[in-house]
Amino acid sequence: EFKLEDKIELFVAGSSTDLFESKEYEKELLKFVKNNNLHNVHFLGYVKDMTELRRKVDVEIIASKYEAYGRVTVEAMAAKHVVIVSDCGANCELVSEGETGYIYRSGNIDELVSKMIKCIDDAKLNVQIGQNAYEYAYINHRISENAKHVYILYRKLLSLII
Repeated sequence: EFKLEDKIELFVAGSSTDLFESKEYEKELLKFVKNNNLHNVHFLGYVKDMTELRRKVDVEIIASKYEAYGRVTVEAMAAKHVVIVSDCGANCELVSEGETGYIYRSGNIDELVSKMIKCIDDAKLNVQIGQNAYEYAYINHRISENAKHVYILYRKLLSLII
């Protein structure tokens, strides 16, 4: 019998916000991991050096319910990682299904698991998707380009105010 938990180590980077709901969700997740004796799930809290963490992983899951700009998604793509993203916010604009990553419907665990299994089953495809993701991020989301666009936007907004 195939058990996904035998094939993966899950590292959860980041911590809850100060919102009550966020703290409660974090407690619920920790309790679930403990109650189910999931030794392959690691909560890292705030991670200062994501570059170092990214050297240790093959696939990144961005399961955000609200991903306005998609900075985390672009950073993962720039690291040549396969990304599995929720269909929220900018993720759908950034990821092309099967070309630069995978998209699942937010809250649909079966779809997420299916995408995870795809990543486990085809390492060669992962390399190609990671390369495609890197090229997309490099061409479309370089820091200098983003900074220029933000600067232009600020100038336009300031001209409206002044």
